[in-house]
Amino acid sequence: MVSQVFRSMRFPTGQRPGSVSGHAAGVGFVVTSGFDLGRPVTWVARRSDRGICMQEILSTAPNGPCRLIPVPRGVHVVETGPGTTVVGAVSRRARWVDALLAGGETVAGRIVPAPPILRAQFDFFVVELPLQSRGRAVARDAAGRELGEASFDPPPLPVIGHGGVPGRTWVLLDREQEGGVRCIDFDKGLGDQGSLCPTAVPSSRDVQAGLMPLRGGRNLVVGVVSKRVAHVQVQYMNSRFVPGRLIHLPTVLLHRTAVLPASYHLFVASIGPPEGAAVVAFDRAWHPIDGLPLSTGGGSEG
Repeated sequence: MVSQVFRSMRFPTGQRPGSVSGHAAGVGFVVTSGFDLGRPVTWVARRSDRGICMQEILSTAPNGPCRLIPVPRGVHVVETGPGTTVVGAVSRRARWVDALLAGGETVAGRIVPAPPILRAQFDFFVVELPLQSRGRAVARDAAGRELGEASFDPPPLPVIGHGGVPGRTWVLLDREQEGGVRCIDFDKGLGDQGSLCPTAVPSSRDVQAGLMPLRGGRNLVVGVVSKRVAHVQVQYMNSRFVPGRLIHLPTVLLHRTAVLPASYHLFVASIGPPEGAAVVAFDRAWHPIDGLPLSTGGGSEG
């Protein structure tokens, strides 16, 4: 419900999920919507001379051809995108569609009934993943019997930070959630390991951070700071500290014309055990303006 309210505010009427509108290319039905680097993206199903097809609309312009959808025996994946959304077609016998991720997690999807104006022999489905991951979409009937499955493998997310040494590398990936929150996915070469979805900066805090485990007992502090923060340290009770490295996000993520502009800067710090450690944010004059402990739940808000 929250996502639908959010989308109704963010998207023009003709781009909201479930909207039906006329177009030069034919009647279009918006199956789902999301964001790509701050720009609104919708997946629109149309009836063409060859059958039902689906097309990605970036802002207001088509982004590629309208892809013909075969009548699925069970389930058919059209695309993974925008962001971490899996969208496709499903048999009308289906009552559930789940995504089985490579790491073993199961994510429930939703079936979107095709409107009568499309005269489709199938419905659509949408699964919004908590992390970018490859996997399989599985459709089941009312009795729980499997009707079919289809694999998906999403395109890479934008890399906004990386580090480590050979054999122990990590990357930070930018992702936009449907609820209007930018998320940072953490990947250490084994697939996505976790996410930080900062909601407190800059509205109520100047720093927000999470702890991501590395190999060999090391940990990566991943966090965001408000734009008035100039320096970050991870401090210990014995006066020792580890300086944080500020990472400036790509301009496209910060521009005021973006639908979801990032309102913070990113930072990372590589540390050992987090016990007794705290993240402290400073202004340009090195005055401390905010801080939070890493060894409690406050250090991993998401």
